[in-house]
Amino acid sequence: MKKSGKKKIKISKKLIIIICAITLVVGGSGTVGYFVWKDKKDIPKTENNKKIEDALSVKESLTINVYDEVPGGYKFFNEDPKILIDEDFIGLPTETIDGKKFASEVGEYDVRLKIKDKEYSSKLLVIDETSPKLKLKEVTIKEKESYNLNDFIDNCSDNSQEDCILKFSDDKMTSYTKSGSYDIEIIASDKYGNEISKETKLIIKKVNTSSKEESKNTGNENTEIKDTFSKEENKTQDSNPKEDTKTEVTYEVKQEVTTEEKVKYGSVLTTTTKTKYKVYYDGTKEKLSSSSSVSYDKRGFNATTDELKTEATSLVSKYSNEINQVLSKVNEYRAEVGKPALVLDKNLSVAATIRALELGYSGEFSHDRPNGSSCFTVLDEIGYIAYAYGENIASGYKTPADVSQGWKDSQGHYENMIRTEFGKIGIGFVKTDQYYWVQMFSD
Repeated sequence: MKKSGKKKIKISKKLIIIICAITLVVGGSGTVGYFVWKDKKDIPKTENNKKIEDALSVKESLTINVYDEVPGGYKFFNEDPKILIDEDFIGLPTETIDGKKFASEVGEYDVRLKIKDKEYSSKLLVIDETSPKLKLKEVTIKEKESYNLNDFIDNCSDNSQEDCILKFSDDKMTSYTKSGSYDIEIIASDKYGNEISKETKLIIKKVNTSSKEESKNTGNENTEIKDTFSKEENKTQDSNPKEDTKTEVTYEVKQEVTTEEKVKYGSVLTTTTKTKYKVYYDGTKEKLSSSSSVSYDKRGFNATTDELKTEATSLVSKYSNEINQVLSKVNEYRAEVGKPALVLDKNLSVAATIRALELGYSGEFSHDRPNGSSCFTVLDEIGYIAYAYGENIASGYKTPADVSQGWKDSQGHYENMIRTEFGKIGIGFVKTDQYYWVQMFSD
């Protein structure tokens, strides 16, 4: 939404100001800011007040991936109803795991929602855009030995729980016979057309014929000469150790090893290690280099505010230096335009750090929390009372100076930092797969 220009806003306890600014990409290379002003009478009443506004609007549809958890009914509304909703997913096949329901088939399903006596309708679109997980292994054979595609498969799994569809990327990969090292590329797909390809090696070793076998091939004549030749051949080999087969490199090979480890709050850490070897004719290997990369699968995030609060409180203390540096920058910006300094509030910093943990471990980089509610519900859940509040979020910035400058360069974020209505600030900082920062403001 556009800023309303120079219009003055009078603040009172009857007015709640919701001010949001969002950073959408890593490193701050693009940002968007927006503002929403609402009077209390415009906000749906909570269940405690036993009243619900009739003006709730429902989304036309909601899209999830197959084998994602079935969403709660509140996610189908554009506003958070903050009240119990009866939901009915018409014809949706599900599987229950640890008490949670997961959508098990791709399709379009009607959704019926009911809040007290008022009914709403929407649709749940279940899609599959997830490629199978494929892990290959290197295969070594001798000349004249056979191989097949499954020899290269260490593991392949798909979120549909069905078998992967496997094939070589090129038919010529089915018929290598001569000694040497060959690149093998295998494609794994599922029934919805999602696919992934990975490479490995086929190593075909040459079959060496011994001197005794060569003697046998010449017949039984002149045994003495053949024995003498054999001794001479051995003598030559002994006197030329530099010609040992180990000194001759046949090829270089890369091996990829992937391990998965469950980490905090339902996230899974995947570590992939790639190692490059020099391989000799005798089969021995010499490591040339090795590198590792990590990634998070955050779809299993399941933490509550209470579960996050303990770590958030600890992180506020651990990263006090970074937090104070951001505070200093914000107050520097405010001084430049003649605004009073903000006061760092510990409880507001705990709330901001809870939000940073949610960003870091859920994969949901949004002002909506992972459960679909507004970012500001965290204040209610920790018992923090405010009448004017705002949030800035960012990811990818490594230093307090960098993230502060990124926010300053974005109009919406900058206006949050210098807004007259704010007197307090909370700052959160979390390191997971990257750096996540959150500012929360209040009156």
